[in-house]
Amino acid sequence: MEWATSLTESFDLLARSLEDGPGVIVVHTDNSHPSAESGSLDRLIATCGVDRVPPARLAAVAPGGRLVLPRGTGIACLTVDEHGHAEKPFLPRGRPVYESHAGEPGRRPA
Repeated sequence: MEWATSLTESFDLLARSLEDGPGVIVVHTDNSHPSAESGSLDRLIATCGVDRVPPARLAAVAPGGRLVLPRGTGIACLTVDEHGHAEKPFLPRGRPVYESHAGEPGRRPA
C-alpha cells in the first residue's frame, strides 16, 4: 500500500482528500507555519496567497512532493527536488488549486 501525506488549510480539499481511500493522511492546519517535520509531506496545498515561497513550507515537502499555493494573481505549483529547491510553471489566474497539480489524488507525483 502506498501512503501519501498532505497538509491543507481548506476544509473542501480536506474532505476530497479523505475520499481518496486508505493510505491517505491529511492534516488540516494553518500552514503559515507548518508543524510537519522537514521533508515529511508528499503535498502541501496552501490557500493563503504569498509574494514568495515561505522557506518553512518548502522545507516541509519531501523530494518529489508538490507545493501548491496562490502567488499574486495565479497559482504556483512546485515540485521539490532532492536538494530542497522547487520550480514549476506559474499557472494563470482562474485555475482552481485542485486542478493545478497533476497525478492521482493521494499518490506521490512522478
